[in-house]
Amino acid sequence: MQAALRGEQANVGARLASELGKGGALFAYGRLSAFNLSVDSSYSETVSDMERRFGFAGQKDTVARVGWPPLQEERWEKAGALAAVWKNQFADGAAVIVGLLEPPYDSFLRGTIVPASSVPLPAECKASESTRRVRVSPGVMAGLLVHHVPPVYPVVAKQNKIEGVVVVSATIDECGQVADLMPISGAPELIPATLTAVKQWKYRAFISSGQAVAVETQLRVNFTLSR
Repeated sequence: MQAALRGEQANVGARLASELGKGGALFAYGRLSAFNLSVDSSYSETVSDMERRFGFAGQKDTVARVGWPPLQEERWEKAGALAAVWKNQFADGAAVIVGLLEPPYDSFLRGTIVPASSVPLPAECKASESTRRVRVSPGVMAGLLVHHVPPVYPVVAKQNKIEGVVVVSATIDECGQVADLMPISGAPELIPATLTAVKQWKYRAFISSGQAVAVETQLRVNFTLSR
């Protein structure tokens, strides 16, 4: 993140992913220009970190970007850099976009400020049989989630004090329905509850080139026992 704010080159590998979070890096003219991340830090911790880095409190706006729905976010802009943070509804973390305000990503980073609104799913929608899918980051999908069903903590997992994050690979169709799930990691005792809950989640359609398309993404569900 510091490299992005300074405009320095950076290698995006396992070490960087473990320090910053999961997501994508955008490069321009041979250097790192922006990040789109899903981080494990809480929303409040992430906002506090941005306030410390930028030196002032963020501005709350609802912003639309090309290919994204309107998102209510906390925003900072200073010295040619912009950062935005919103709550990640998949887990207790946050989603972040941060980068340099220079071509070709400056207009995307700033987006367009719009009145706060909620776009419901269409009343009737039938997924096509097309095999076309686009890869979408967890942070973007967090902004599209309109119906979240929390998992029921398995009794056996509670008794054995099993906690942790379950990560699943998901296909979400053009209607915003979870069409396919595949566990990637997590305690075996927590996976069935995760799949049962996530299958009930609903999303706004992801729009690409003006049309709703099916997406492939990863979803994270965090199981934490109360202390």
